[in-house]
Amino acid sequence: ATWHEMTLCKAKAHLALSEERWSEAAELFQKFAAMLPDEDQNDPTSNLVYSRLTLVGNNEKRAATLWEKAGNAEKAAAARAAARKAYAEALATNKGGEETEAYIRKEAAELSAE
Repeated sequence: ATWHEMTLCKAKAHLALSEERWSEAAELFQKFAAMLPDEDQNDPTSNLVYSRLTLVGNNEKRAATLWEKAGNAEKAAAARAAARKAYAEALATNKGGEETEAYIRKEAAELSAE
């Protein structure tokens, strides 16, 4: 049931994104991030390991951009702060090796300044 709820939430987020409903998309990406299980996801095509924290960082970073498009600077700043925190914790607990560390550092570096 949780997997179905997560999938539906992510699909709705992408639909809202494609229809330029920025606030709704941001909320849905953040809701999706909150539902992620605490397990690593191995990507066999890239050799990267995505921890829950890395995925939370990715979704919060995306939400920050969407909140900016929606004109909500306060929520954008909060999402950026949540992304930074998630990426820092992902680095501290990284079990995926150097490639995963490099990926997390790259994603964190792409966060816009507050």
